Order: sequence, then C-alpha cells, then structure tokens
Amino acid sequence: MIAIANGVPATPAEPGAVRIALVGDYSRSVAAHHAIPRAIALAAADLGCPVAADWVHTRALAEALGDRHLPAARHPLAAYDAVWLVPGSPYADTGAALNAARYAREYRKPFLGTCGGFQHAIVEYAELEWSVRDAAHAELDPYGPDPVIGPLECALLDKVETIHLTPDSRIGRLYRAGMIEEPYHCRYGLNPMYAKRFRAQGLHCAGYDDEGDVRVVELPASVHPFYVATLFQPERAALDGVLPPLVRGFVAAAALAHLKAARVTLPKPRLERREAPARIAGIAVRTSNAAEMNPKQARIPELWRRFAAEDWTMRLERMAARGPVLAVYTDYRTDASGPYRLLIGREVTPRRRLSSKLEDAELRAGTHLVFPCRGPRPGAVVSGWRWIWNFFSPPDGSRPEGPHRVYTSDFELYSADGRVEIWVAVEGS
Repeated sequence: MIAIANGVPATPAEPGAVRIALVGDYSRSVAAHHAIPRAIALAAADLGCPVAADWVHTRALAEALGDRHLPAARHPLAAYDAVWLVPGSPYADTGAALNAARYAREYRKPFLGTCGGFQHAIVEYAELEWSVRDAAHAELDPYGPDPVIGPLECALLDKVETIHLTPDSRIGRLYRAGMIEEPYHCRYGLNPMYAKRFRAQGLHCAGYDDEGDVRVVELPASVHPFYVATLFQPERAALDGVLPPLVRGFVAAAALAHLKAARVTLPKPRLERREAPARIAGIAVRTSNAAEMNPKQARIPELWRRFAAEDWTMRLERMAARGPVLAVYTDYRTDASGPYRLLIGREVTPRRRLSSKLEDAELRAGTHLVFPCRGPRPGAVVSGWRWIWNFFSPPDGSRPEGPHRVYTSDFELYSADGRVEIWVAVEGS
C-alpha cells in the first residue's frame, strides 16, 4: 500500500523490505509520479517481496551530499538497494540528479531512468566517460554549443510511439519482443551527433524510434547488474493496472541486490524426485501474493499464528500424523501472480478421517528443485522465496537455468532441527 506523508508518497518499510530511492522532485501534477508507486507495488506483488520506495528530493540529496566527496558507504543513497531517476526535469538541483546517476553506475546499484532520468543519465555518462567538457542539456542551457541533450524536432507530449528494441538487449529480453509501443511526455532527447559515441561494452543504444533516434540506453550485464534508461515513461501502464515488464525487471534486480547486501549466500538448488503422492492435513487459506503485500489483506501471518496458538503440530500427531510441518501451496489459478491455496499441516494416511476443523491437500509426486533457507525465521524463508523468484525470472530477462517451473504443488519443509527447505515443482519425467 502507498501511504501519503506530508504530500509525498512513500511505501511503509516492512522488516527486510527492498528499498528503492525515487530521486526527483515529487509533484502531484506529474502523471508519472502517480504511476511510479503503483508500478512498483504491482512488481512487488508479482514478485512476492516487500518493497519500500522513498521519494528523495534533489535539493535534499544535494544538502546531504554537501561539498564533500563521500565514500560509497556514506553516500546518502547507500541505504537503498536501487535508484530510479524519475521524470520531472528540470530538477531543483541538477548536480544531485547527475550524482545519483553516477553513484548508481559507478557502485553498481540497479538503476532505472525514465524521461528526465534518461536525459540526465546520458549527460552524466557523456561528461565522465566520453570526456565531453561541460556536457549541456538544452533545457537548462538553451544557448550551449552542441548540447548532449537537445530539443526534439517534434515534442512528444502525451504521445504513444513505436520503439524498436535491439537484439539481445536487456530491455528486449524483459519485454520478450522486438517492437513495443510506449507513452512519452518530453521535449528533449539525445542529440543524434552523439549517438556515434556508443560502444557495445559501454553505454549503448538498446531501442530506437521509427526515425532511428535513440530512445533506450543501457549498460551490458558484464559491466552493470541493471542499468537502463528510457526516454519514454513505461510506468504509466500502471495507471491502467498493467505491470510494465521493465519495472518488474528493475524491482527484481533490486531484490537480488538486497540479498547480496545482506550477504545471503545462495547455493545451487538440488533436484529431487518425489516418487509417491502424499496427503497433508491442516488448516488453510486462499490468498495471493498481491493480497499478502497489503497488511490489511494478508492472511498468511494469521494462519501461522493460528497453527501455533492452537497447537496443531501436536494435535495432528495425536491423529497419527507423521513427518515435519509442511506449508503446501496448491490450486494455483495461473502462476505466482494469481491466487493460490496455502495449507499448513503434516502428512496423514490417505484414508484418515479428518475433523471438520481440518482440510487436506495433495502433495503430488514429481520433480522438485529444493532451495535451502539459511538464517533465522521468518526472514530466511522470505529470502528463500526472493531467491526462487530471481532464479525463475532473472532480472535481466534471460531464460532461467534448469527446468521450467510448473504450478502444481510446492511446499516449505520445516525440519525438527530448525532447517527449512522450499521445494518447487518443475518439469521432469
């Protein structure tokens, strides 16, 4: 849920939440500023991880930076897992906006720049990497010679145009398309004379319009975990309830950065085969990842509270249940983005009669990838699911390694010795 505090939207931070800095000067009159929190919320729900997005005004960022060259660990944006340089230029402090792009690029923070963020990301790169002295933005310096960012021949104000994505680009893999249509609201873009400066191993064009003008730039995965900037505003799709693939990829990259910053080690999952089905008895709810992201709608925490408070571990044992406690995910309507049923319980015999207070679920035979969760609960389980989401939906849009996930029956296994594993059903004979 997006809360309004002092007129500025912010996502309340849950423990262990992925943190994203929205660098820009929030204004209620800017449509993209309404769309961005919605797009992030849609991505968080789809990925199933809590995300806290804070608006960072460029003037406040400039004040925090001061005149000092701060080490990475003391930078005002160091507490964030990712940086989004948002539309709404000219910014109150251009230097702070450029500094945000530079910090994310040099210290490999996942970065997304849209509209004005695209323009300033290019100015920053031109000055530092192309050695363009006094790299100019025509909106700020209309009389500057050969500005890096110049006026468009035709202003793109609330227009939708076609973008051609380059083969093997990160954005192309995320959209899984070679051509897309996206909305614009801008008057300035890359001066075509600078397009020849692009290099495959540096900042390069990843998308262009029908006239061949650059509309998307990115850094390759070999250089940066996620660095994409677009002149268009993909976030606007969220105003119609549509999750933009680019925003999903950005949030997924932020989640992966969060895991790495927490020094969560991710060993390779092992492949296991369950030869026989099992019947699990317990208590259940039907929910979705979207509902679980809203504290007012979340049902899983209460289900776990009930399971413990009503002592179902021992009550099931008195009913001849065996084995560890399992949290079984079944009855997926579609995939991880849709509703599913969660039952917490233990294995019972197929013919065991159950009381009216209990439900059952079938744990199907089949092949699973097993992801061990390390650390104290419940944080270890949350981190385990983030690992799974990134494993099956890599942030760069590439195809996941290993077998494809199938949405039949997944489960969390809680051993008596405290170990937790997540078993995810995958294709297999």
